[in-house]
Amino acid sequence: MTNLSKLTENDILNIILYGIYRLTQDPRYSTLGELIYTLDKDNLYKLCSEFGGTVIKIPTLEELRNAIKAFLIYQEVHEGKSFAKVCEELEVVPSERKDVLELFGILSEILEGYEND
Repeated sequence: MTNLSKLTENDILNIILYGIYRLTQDPRYSTLGELIYTLDKDNLYKLCSEFGGTVIKIPTLEELRNAIKAFLIYQEVHEGKSFAKVCEELEVVPSERKDVLELFGILSEILEGYEND
């Protein structure tokens, strides 16, 4: 039998989230319990409050890095630097170039119409 007094808050939340997975038998919930080791309790509640019941896909680190690079390129080009120079400075390698360039175009469209006054 488990000694509940030795369980941490994260352990308890992990068990609860794993219970949800077991109850639903939904494979999309299979890693749900790991969220508590990434988010603290308050942010887990915020996530569930905002997105509860919604299926979301988390970007890979590579996708996130490429999007950040594209944004930084936009920012530097917007301030007058050359596109090629910024790509060189950010070490955009050939394998990422296509995605970064595509994201640059998308972010350019988004930011051209973005109002934050």
